[in-house]
Amino acid sequence: MRVLFTVPSTSKEFGGPFTKAIALSGSLRSAGLDVEVIGAGPSIANEHFVGLGAVGRFHATPIPKSIRPLMTRIRSADVVHVLGYRDPVGTVASLSAKRAGVSFILEPCGMHRRRLRSRTLKGLFDRGVGARLVSMAARIVATSNLERTELIEAGVDPAHIEVRPNGIEIVGSSWEEKREPFRRRQGIPSRVALVLFLGRIARGKGLEFLLKAVSKDPGIHALIAGPDSRDGTLATLRQQISAFRLEDRVSINVSGLWGEDKISALAASDVFCLPSAGESFGTAAAEAAGMGLPVVLSDRCGVSEYLPPETTRVVRFEDVEGLAASLAQLVNPEIRATALQRSRQVQETLSWDAVAKAQVEIYQDVLRKT
Repeated sequence: MRVLFTVPSTSKEFGGPFTKAIALSGSLRSAGLDVEVIGAGPSIANEHFVGLGAVGRFHATPIPKSIRPLMTRIRSADVVHVLGYRDPVGTVASLSAKRAGVSFILEPCGMHRRRLRSRTLKGLFDRGVGARLVSMAARIVATSNLERTELIEAGVDPAHIEVRPNGIEIVGSSWEEKREPFRRRQGIPSRVALVLFLGRIARGKGLEFLLKAVSKDPGIHALIAGPDSRDGTLATLRQQISAFRLEDRVSINVSGLWGEDKISALAASDVFCLPSAGESFGTAAAEAAGMGLPVVLSDRCGVSEYLPPETTRVVRFEDVEGLAASLAQLVNPEIRATALQRSRQVQETLSWDAVAKAQVEIYQDVLRKT
C-alpha cells in the first residue's frame, strides 16, 4: 500500500502535523507500507520526505513554491492522508486526490474548530472550500472523543469519523539520571517542586492562569518552554512574573526543548501542566505521563481519556483556584511513584506502533469500500 502524507510545513517549529508525520510514517513503514511525507518548506535529508519550498507565509503557514511534486505523488498513491486543515498543501492535495480518484483521509489535528485569530477568514474558508473537503474525505480522523464531539457539533457526519489517538515517544528507563544535571543548567534548586509546561507560548494556552496558580504556592517552581508565537503572550507573562514577584520561581525558555533536552526537562519535573483553552489531544501531556509524571489538564484537553485517573487531574479552564489545588495535590512523592507505575500502561496504549496498527485498519477499510 502506498500512502502519501501531506503536512502544512516541514519545519518542526510548526508543531503537531509534521512531528506526527515523522513518527507515524516511520511505524507504518515498519509495518510494510510505502509512505512518503510532503509539505511546504525546505527538504529534509531523508528519502521519505519532500519539501516543496516556500514563497512566503500567511500568518505562520508557509505557501509552497511548487505543487508539481505533490501532484505527481498523488496520482501514484493508494491513499492520501492529509494532516492539518486550511493550509495550502492539504487543501490542494484533497481537491487533487478527489479529482484523480484517489481516496483521501483528513486528520484536522485540532484545527477544524475556529480558535483565536482570523476567525472571520476561517469561517469563510469553512463555509466554502472547507465544507467541501470534509464531505469528500473518505474518513475524518479525530484524536480524542473531545475532538469527535467538536466535529459532530460542526456538522460532520459521525459515521465518517474515526477516533485514533496520537502516539508518544518511548524513551526507556535511564532518564532519571538527567534530573539533577538539567536543574543545575536551568538554575532550578534541586529540592523545589517543579511544574513543567511544554508547548507554544501563545494565547489560548492558559499560561497566565498557570502563573497565577504558581503565585499561590511558594513551594512550587515553574518552567515554561516552547517557541514564542510572537502574539504578545510572552510580554504578558513577563509582566505577570514581575507583578507577582516570581522572578526566582518561574523560568521561561523561548527556544523550546527538543530531543534529549525535552527528555531531561520531563525527568527533572514533578508535575506536568497543560491549562490550555483547547487541545484536541495534548501530546506533550501524554509524553509526560509516559515518563511517569502526574498531569494537570484543563477540561478542554482531549488526552485525559488516555491517562491514568489516579495521577491525572482535570480542571475547568480558567479556574485558578482549582489549578493551584490540583498542582499542590499532585506534588507528592507517593503520587509520583504511582504515576511511574502507570507509565508502562500509557506507553503500551500510545506507542506509535499501536497507533500505526489502528491506522492501517482505517486505510484497509477505506480501500475496501472504495
